[in-house]
Amino acid sequence: MVSSGGRVAVLGGGVAGLTAATELAERGYRVTVVEPTGWGGKARSSAVPGTGTGGRLDLPSEHGFRFFPGFYRSLPDTLRRIPFAGQPDGVAGNLREATHMLTARSGRVGELLTDVSLAAGARSPLEFLRATGLRPGNGTALGPGLTDEELLYYANRLLV
Repeated sequence: MVSSGGRVAVLGGGVAGLTAATELAERGYRVTVVEPTGWGGKARSSAVPGTGTGGRLDLPSEHGFRFFPGFYRSLPDTLRRIPFAGQPDGVAGNLREATHMLTARSGRVGELLTDVSLAAGARSPLEFLRATGLRPGNGTALGPGLTDEELLYYANRLLV
């Protein structure tokens, strides 16, 4: 165990690594975060090459898992503690509710746009599957030949 004021290396700049680095820095440690590919891990955006026009930056794209407070339980508190000009809730004040979910494979093959807003109301996993059009064996974005059990598990994870 290193005493407060020591040096610590955190390997990985994803949500867990950055949260650990923040906690350690607040306790007086000098922290170095080593991240070879990109800050934020699976919770970061990436650019869509060639989509910026008129001197603008390329548009952002999402690549899968983003931010679910029920999964990263300490993250909302961490985001509130990171200062952001003009926002009393820190960077947490930049969070916005997603109203739609796009499910697709590479090349947007078989894409499905699903309303996940509060306006859509509470849904069971089966009702959610009906809303997305996901059905076993119909060649959806998730692939053909999925069993009822696999689709129900997928819908349940999305709803959670």
